[in-house]
Formats: sequence, C-alpha cells, structure tokens
Amino acid sequence: MSLQQAEPGTTARKSKPTVFRGDIQGLRAIAVGVVVIYHFWPKALPGGFIGVDVFFVISGFLITTHLLKRPPQNIRDVAQFWMRRVKRLLPASFLVILAGLLGVWLLAPITLWQDWGFQAIAATFYFQNWYLSTSKVDYLAEADAPSPFQHFWSLSVEEQFYLIWPILIGALLFAALRFGWKRRNAALLGMGTIFALSLGFSIYATATDAGAAYFSTFTRAWEFAAGALVAALGQRAYAAKKDLTSLAGAWIGLAALIFSALAFAGEMPFPGYIALVPVLGTALILLSHSTHRYSPGILLENRVMRFLGDNSYAIYLWHWPILILAPYTVAEFGVAAQIGALVLTLLLSVLTQKLVEVRFRKFIEVSKLLTAPRFLLAGSATLALAAGSFYAMSGNIMEESKDVTASIKRVNAQVGADCFGSNGLSDACVEAKGIPEGYKQLAPAPIVAKEDKPDVYADDCFAEQADNYAKR
Repeated sequence: MSLQQAEPGTTARKSKPTVFRGDIQGLRAIAVGVVVIYHFWPKALPGGFIGVDVFFVISGFLITTHLLKRPPQNIRDVAQFWMRRVKRLLPASFLVILAGLLGVWLLAPITLWQDWGFQAIAATFYFQNWYLSTSKVDYLAEADAPSPFQHFWSLSVEEQFYLIWPILIGALLFAALRFGWKRRNAALLGMGTIFALSLGFSIYATATDAGAAYFSTFTRAWEFAAGALVAALGQRAYAAKKDLTSLAGAWIGLAALIFSALAFAGEMPFPGYIALVPVLGTALILLSHSTHRYSPGILLENRVMRFLGDNSYAIYLWHWPILILAPYTVAEFGVAAQIGALVLTLLLSVLTQKLVEVRFRKFIEVSKLLTAPRFLLAGSATLALAAGSFYAMSGNIMEESKDVTASIKRVNAQVGADCFGSNGLSDACVEAKGIPEGYKQLAPAPIVAKEDKPDVYADDCFAEQADNYAKR
C-alpha cells in the first residue's frame, strides 16, 4: 500500500512505489482520540485540542507529497484534484450536517434554530472558521450554546488549504522550470516562506486577538507548511529508517504530543508560539519514520490505532453533534450517558466509513449520472435549503414576536388573564382553548430573548477586557 493510498483519492505512480506509513494512521488515531477525550472529559485531557494541529500537519505532508509527485500542469489538473477531495470528504460531511439538522429540529429549542441554521450553512460551504472568528469573540456570542456544527471550523480551514495548495505548488514548480531551479529547492523555499510568515502572524494575532486568531486560516497555514516542508524533502522523508537518530526523533516527537495534550490548557493563548510543540512533534515523527525495533511503532501501528486511524475522519465528524444534542435526550448527561454517546459515535463512524467514505465514493467514481461536480451542486443546494429553512422559520417567528405590547394584548385577550412572562405557564394560560402549544403562548416569546439587549450594546458603551478564547 503506497503513501498516497493512505490518503484516499490519490494515485501513486507505479514507477515510484513508496512504503505504507502505518505511523500516519497512528498519528491520526492520536489526533482524533485526544480531541474526543477533550470534548467529552475536558479535565481529563486539558490540552486535547492539539489533535487538530496534528491533523493539519498530516494533511500538509500527504497532500504536498502527492502534488510534488504529480504536479498540476493546468487548470484541468487542479480541478481534478479538487474533485478528488469532493469525492473523498464531502459525502460523509454532508451526511453529518443533514443528520445534525434533523437532530436540531427534533431536539433543540427553537431559540437556537436561527444561529444553528446559519452555522449549518457555514459548515456546508466551509467558511465556519471565519464565521466563528467574527462572531464568537463577541461578549454576547460567548454565552451562546455551541452548535452541532461548530467543529467544522477545522474542516473549513483544511478545505481552504486544499483549494489554494495545488495552485501554489503548480506556481512554484513552474517557477523552478522557468528559472532552472531544482524542484525540491523551489518547494522548500516556498513552503519555508509560508511557514515563517504565517507563524509570525500567528504569534502576533494570538497575542492581540486570541479569539479571532484561533479560527483564522492565516494563523494556521504554517502548520500545513510544516508537513509540506517534510514532504519537500522527498525520499528522505518517507523512507523507512532504522538508525538511532531517527529512533530518538520519533520518540521526542511522540513525547511532544503527549506533553502538549496533558500540559496545555484552553486558557493558554493558542495557536501562537506554543503550537510549535505539537506541530514540530508531529513533523518530527513524519520525518523520522523510524522502523527500529524499539521505535514508537508498537504504539502507533497496532490494530487498535489502525482502526481509529482508518475511522478518524468519521469519528471527528460524528462525535461533536452527538455530544451537543445528546443532553437534550436525557435528564442528566452523566458518565453512563457519555459512554453511550461515545459508543454511538463509534458505531456511526464505522458505518459511515464503510458505506459512505468507501462505497459511496466508489459509486461516484464510476457513475456517469452522479458525478463529483453534480454531487457537490446537489448536496450543497439540499443542505443550504434545509438550513435556510431553519433560519427563515425562526426569523419569521422572531419578527412576529418582537412587538411585545401587541403580543401581550393578544394573549391576554384570548385567555382573559395576565400571561406576561412566567405567568404564561400558569394553568389558566396553558389550558386555555385556542392557544397553540409551545413558545407562542408566552409573551414575549423566548425566541426574542437574544434580541433583548440593553442600550449600552447598541451604543457600544462598555469596557473591553482581553480574554483568551477557551472554547476549542
């Protein structure tokens, strides 16, 4: 199995076979494992959010390796690259977004529909990171419940990377050909420049506006570039090594990941310079590729890690919406319910990986009717329509309920009692004929609560206090 086969959707040239990187599956298992543990039990693994950074480095390494072996020659090659990503990633993500919308409709209060509907649209078109960057740093938005689609911020960053990277690689290799440079040197120069500029901006932005910096593509580009730099080293990067230097490098890299997951905390300014620890740790493992008998392979390449690595994408997709919506189904979301949610995550992930990531992707590859572009168009339109319906429905109800005086008069006239606020839950109001069940019997309706703000917010008359964004 080639390196490219470890990243579905790519094709290795027969003339240059490469070895299977089992350690990459182990790294994926670590990445998704620490993220899930952090989200379910944040106190147990306070730095588990670094799993996202591990994913970014792996993506930079794999995609750059593929592009350097098969560089795009024209816009058609770039389009084909994009369509491979569509077939590889979007079927599962679209399924989870659609399931999340169904869960919101069945379980979540209507007060959340408008914001969550818009976030579903942001997730569908992969600009969730920019939405969170501009909204979640607001004081009032900080109090909002996290949506089932919030974790798509990292997938949005990855998709934006996939959109730009083949064009960038093509430009670098064209410049190498034009000026007579070695391709590897051109790639190293380009990746190194991106690494330095993005890291510098990440340190600056994290120090000045940590909330926005956490989600920015520009503060994360250097993490992809770190993996790309390893890939640009060519055979040196993925050739198996048994020397003591590579052995030490692999263990140091793994130790850096373990240290980050245990010692980091959400209150730290991140990514910034402290993200160098997990990023360089991951890059060091990729570069070392130690196959020494005492290498971390026994930890990274066993059956359990292979299973988690193979299903890591689906696990990441499913765990968050299940975690967010599950508490609406039980009286107390204790340990038993959390374990049940985790089991459900694994079950859905395995089914999604086998039936959607593998079989449905192959169906798109051979189908003449449902091609990748048509799937992209149809899927995006369907999800946008569904999410837009949530947004529009809650917006209409909100507009109808904003006139509090008229709402109070209407309800009181129908019931013949004072039904303002909590009195709307009295027996006289609840049991009155002609009053629909649900939020409309209250005056004002709960859905307008988010719009009920003191004048100081409209006047922007309050002091700002620097605070690091702790929600990962």
